[in-house]
Amino acid sequence: MTDRRSWLLLFIVLFLAGIVRFWQLDARSVWFDEAFSLELATNCGIIELLDRTGRDVHPPGYYLVLKAWMWIAPPTEYGIRSLSAILGVIGVGLMYLVTKSLSQSSRIQTIKTNTDWIALSAALLLATNAQHIYWSREARMYAQGVVLTLLSTWFMLQWLEKRKWTWGLGAALTTAALMLTHNFGLFTAVSQFLCAVWYEGYFRCQTSVSRKMRSVVTVMIPWIFAAWLYLPWFTVLLQQRARVQQEFWIQPFKWHTLPTVLFQHVFPLNGVGPVIDWLVLASTGVVLFAAGVVSLWFLIRAKWSRDPWTIPAVMGLGPVLIAVLVSIGSVSVIDTRHLSYCFPFLLMLFCGAVYWLIPREWVVYTIVFASGWSLFGELQHRASLQTDQRGGVRAAMKALGPKLSDSELVVVQHPGIYHAVCFYLPNRDRIKLYLPAGLPRHFYGRPLVRQEELITGSELEKLTQPRLVAVDTGGFGGDQGFPLPERWQPQNAHVEWFQDVAWFQGSIAAREYVPQTLPVVAAGCPPISENNLAISRTSKEFRWEFTQHQFDREWFSLSTGVGESGTVRPTAAGLAFLPSTIPSRENHFLSVRQSVLGDFHMKTVWTVPGDSLSPVKDLSLRFLLTQDSSLFDVEPVDIRIGPNESVIELHCGRENASFSIDARLLAANRLEVSLRRVGRKLSACATVGDRSAQCETWITDLPMQLHLGDVVVPSQSESDTNLFLNARCFLEIVQVSADSIQYHSDDGIKDITSPPPVIFWKSWSILGLILSGTVCVLGRRSVST
Repeated sequence: MTDRRSWLLLFIVLFLAGIVRFWQLDARSVWFDEAFSLELATNCGIIELLDRTGRDVHPPGYYLVLKAWMWIAPPTEYGIRSLSAILGVIGVGLMYLVTKSLSQSSRIQTIKTNTDWIALSAALLLATNAQHIYWSREARMYAQGVVLTLLSTWFMLQWLEKRKWTWGLGAALTTAALMLTHNFGLFTAVSQFLCAVWYEGYFRCQTSVSRKMRSVVTVMIPWIFAAWLYLPWFTVLLQQRARVQQEFWIQPFKWHTLPTVLFQHVFPLNGVGPVIDWLVLASTGVVLFAAGVVSLWFLIRAKWSRDPWTIPAVMGLGPVLIAVLVSIGSVSVIDTRHLSYCFPFLLMLFCGAVYWLIPREWVVYTIVFASGWSLFGELQHRASLQTDQRGGVRAAMKALGPKLSDSELVVVQHPGIYHAVCFYLPNRDRIKLYLPAGLPRHFYGRPLVRQEELITGSELEKLTQPRLVAVDTGGFGGDQGFPLPERWQPQNAHVEWFQDVAWFQGSIAAREYVPQTLPVVAAGCPPISENNLAISRTSKEFRWEFTQHQFDREWFSLSTGVGESGTVRPTAAGLAFLPSTIPSRENHFLSVRQSVLGDFHMKTVWTVPGDSLSPVKDLSLRFLLTQDSSLFDVEPVDIRIGPNESVIELHCGRENASFSIDARLLAANRLEVSLRRVGRKLSACATVGDRSAQCETWITDLPMQLHLGDVVVPSQSESDTNLFLNARCFLEIVQVSADSIQYHSDDGIKDITSPPPVIFWKSWSILGLILSGTVCVLGRRSVST
């Protein structure tokens, strides 16, 4: 094939890639991930961007590039996504260059004689790949990661073949940029390093062992330099791993994870929209299986192990193998989008296998069929999104906008849509996020939450505007939103929902609320005015009445998945502990943000509704006293309220005590539970009316933190809808007195990314000088030899 013809066909492929990526680029409403990217790029300075990115799970590379891009791009859907679309087209062009370079250096005659065709075929398959097209239309880092993966590989090939330090520097910089774009780039960098060592030590022939060793050390320098550049951020990566260890959003690795990820990389499934015929899904599996058999047969029969064609095999399979090992041994890191970094090399392998195995007259039909099927998968996925009918946040805000005044406060009830709402509504200062039970999980936007963006229940109680508009969603698992305070009641029973495109996004609704008369204070619980709240929070006394105040994250926190899932909710009757439908035992703890020193006395008052005790279920309350906030049991105190006769059992240490009361008496009176430490002796007492039980045990005299809650044994039947209607118990009062109380009011908003210490930077600088000197010495020796 002539060069002119090759470049003309490449231009056609790039034009096709641009069409499918830019066509209706703004059709979809901006969603959480994109709003997250835009928030970092437009509303954060460089230092704040690095800090907030460090609290998340990604490096800052893409956000910095997007920040520079937004200096020239308009703040629209088209503007923020056009960067990824351009990078997607560039990635297709780099796919051609890398594949052509590998094919030209190959010793497999069939591949070497079909260099241009194999390169064009690989570029065409990437141009029509459904997953690559999808992420080329999202304001996320995956298209940039593919570009840096291919570009660093191309620099690596030039470095291995020509051994000029300009190519080595390019390989080092692009590899470091890749690792700073996405953590999966670490796996790709390791695979590149292995390829370079193999190429120099096994593929290239050297006359002496010493020369071979020196050559291997020399070829490693670009990746050592890239690791040196990445090392400061690696200290942040360790902090990220510690933060998400217990609540990462990716599902645990299973045996079917890899086949599922590979299937969806070629034929994405949305979960909603037009139902896909099972025949189509089965035929897709057959096509993928056939492609895998062809590629595997090539790897078995072709003599590629001592050929540069080994590189796409290692680059395609190596990161996947590393990710599997990490997923099994630590946090699961395999998702469909992550395969984007190694999938181009799998396409290279497939194209090489096709030209090696299939007769020339059938190759064109095979490549056209494969690319056409992949494009069909993309068109099917785009049709399933139904963007013309599912406007999501954009449609909801378009309908809401004309009804709002410029100064009217808008409350968002779910962090998954907060920044998207801010994108579409003007004057973001009036948009507040309502999180009465503390900060959201990290993957719901915790790194972006600012104190001034939040509104508390007590602030909503005092709000004087005649109307309140609240925006909520049924998506993202529906496990973050909290109802508004009972003072605000819906103005209309009918709510218009605007469905979003993806199954996990659910629907968006904007509802109008009007203020009602403040609830009457319950008898026996005198109101606490704002003037004497400080008296109730002295260094020795603390008192909080949940019937008078909404849950305040400054003084309390809930264990992960409790407040966020709605199993603990503030109500006018107190803090309600609701049942759960999860078929496993759960501990729903409320933690008081304080450490009590010396002798202390804690008193709690509970209300147990009569219908909470069925003939077959009991209620268990547990109090934990810990030396830190990790909920490690220093000493648990359990109160079990049995069904039928309502036998109240108290367990403290090795002592047990109990008393029986009529169930109606328990419903009419409040249950008081008190804990008192004098020296190292802990006394626990449960009281209902004039009946009580008391136990004693010995504990540490160190500073303690207090946690209390409902130990839930949920129903095995998830269809029991009445579980959500009735609270098991209400917590009315928490009162603590101690020799001294130390408060922990930091709720995570002030959490920062800890930069490396000074000693690290000194060591890092010295290591850089040593590395530079080594490069100079080896460079001179390489030139002389």
